[in-house]
Amino acid sequence: MKRKIVIAIGALALGISSLVACPKMQCNQGMGCNGKVMGMKKMQNNYDRFKGNVMRLDLSDTQRDAIRALFRSCKENRPNPYDAFSDTAFDKAKYIELAKQNKNTKLERRADTMEKVYALLTPEQKKELKVVLSLKSTMRACDM
Repeated sequence: MKRKIVIAIGALALGISSLVACPKMQCNQGMGCNGKVMGMKKMQNNYDRFKGNVMRLDLSDTQRDAIRALFRSCKENRPNPYDAFSDTAFDKAKYIELAKQNKNTKLERRADTMEKVYALLTPEQKKELKVVLSLKSTMRACDM
């Protein structure tokens, strides 16, 4: 009898400690703490989520190519702080200036790209994207 009580108390303690260690398991079945699947990184920002959700829509080939080109151009048109390096020297002031410029214009570049991508979508795709984004925001709210 005592042995059964000790085993039951041990199992209960193990269950409670696992709930305390990761309380988010209620929302994300199969997910680990912080919404991460074992060995995989969580998407870092809304822009990455937007890109992924847009590319999951039922896009035509021309839309898909145009959207990929927009995302590529956004990436290519940003200032590169590593231009401050040369074969023989490092220009600290130039690096700082380019890094600040990159940081200050990032949000504007992303918003412009999102606007251009959204303009390429059909009304049905826009509705579908809105539904997907609202579902994703609900899921993230459950994470917190």
